[in-house]
Amino acid sequence: MKKHLYLMIVTALGIAMFFVVGKFVAIPTPIPNFALFLQYSVLVVFSFYFGPIVGFSIGFLGHLLIDLFSGYGIWIFWIIGSGLFGLFVGLGSFIINRRSSPFKVTKILLLCLFAIAGGAICWVLIAPIGDMLFYQEPFNVALIEGLVAFGTNELSALAIGLPLVFALKKVRIPYTIVRKEENKAENN
Repeated sequence: MKKHLYLMIVTALGIAMFFVVGKFVAIPTPIPNFALFLQYSVLVVFSFYFGPIVGFSIGFLGHLLIDLFSGYGIWIFWIIGSGLFGLFVGLGSFIINRRSSPFKVTKILLLCLFAIAGGAICWVLIAPIGDMLFYQEPFNVALIEGLVAFGTNELSALAIGLPLVFALKKVRIPYTIVRKEENKAENN
């Protein structure tokens, strides 16, 4: 199968998984209208293995579908934030996987830093500022929403997504951005 077709299929699968997990699998929090959304763990895995373009596409289109089918309207800055989070994690993975050493603690920490920095930019800056400017949402409400979203989304991404990344390191996945030499070194 050609690489581009494979990546399109992987992207479509990622969008579907992001949508289904985001729409139907969430752990409620005591804060109204917020839950621990587990789709960000899916986004971390796909972004890590297939890079920034796939990550952005899954985050953006998956979140757009969730908003379209949820009935509370399209919140474009949150959709952009989800896409950019996938982009950040994918870029981080691209940089991390350019190093030839086997997957070690430094790579884990770098992936966490990219995920945290990306999440902070997306959910503490972009989405709340966009809501304040475009939807005229009050500063304190937008900031609280951003901080809660940052906390819950990062918890999902790091507590569930990172272990999934490590679990899948043993599986041979074609056309990933993970170095082939690294896979060979780990399998020997």
